[in-house]
Amino acid sequence: MLADAVVRGLVDVAIALYAAAVVARGRAPRTADACWAGAWTWTALHAAAAFVFVHHGDHALLLREAADRTEAAVGVRFGEGIYLNYFLLAVWGFDVAVRWARRRRPAFFPRWPALAVELFVAFMMFQATVVFGTGWIRWAGAIGTAALGVLLAVRRLRAVPAPAHAPGREAG
Repeated sequence: MLADAVVRGLVDVAIALYAAAVVARGRAPRTADACWAGAWTWTALHAAAAFVFVHHGDHALLLREAADRTEAAVGVRFGEGIYLNYFLLAVWGFDVAVRWARRRRPAFFPRWPALAVELFVAFMMFQATVVFGTGWIRWAGAIGTAALGVLLAVRRLRAVPAPAHAPGREAG
């Protein structure tokens, strides 16, 4: 079906842009922010296309199908998890706006909310690909999550300054 292919294609682009944003973060901030904004945009387009073309604009149908998918994936019938997706779009969209505003007044915006949003987006990407994904996207999500985790851990370790003097060794 063309509608399914469009919905799938939109989210594939969103996931690729999200991964690019994570990889670029810290090395190319403008590129990272552009990819971050692009990932949000494509995710929003995916959600809108799914609502219109797959669920025919029927929120009750969306809740029933989300409950079916959740039951199949984790054994619990719960369709209200869709509200987390709405929350994701709202919070992530706000974060995109803040990141662009921060360019003009960097001291005005603290960094910790951005980290909280990044962790929430990572959690939702994991859910979308590994928990609810099927076929190759599940494997790609698992491998991508592991790779991004290693990348972030390596960056964190590189950011920690080495001690000037190692214990047990004489300076000089």
